[in-house]
Amino acid sequence: MAYSAGTAIKDVLTGNVEYASDEQAKARMDICRQCPHMQQVMRVCQSCGCFLPAKVKFAMSSCPKEKW
Repeated sequence: MAYSAGTAIKDVLTGNVEYASDEQAKARMDICRQCPHMQQVMRVCQSCGCFLPAKVKFAMSSCPKEKW
């Protein structure tokens, strides 16, 4: 099951969130920047609709195209 935005919000509010390391978040964002599904201006994934600067920071998040 994918880690959804709703689950991420719930985890943040309840203090149960696990964050990716800064290095991992940067590596994920670097992959996203090269992806044709990233809307560059708004930094949103056109496949899942997520705001990528936030999504890459959650350890449980994953790319819908399985790039990370």
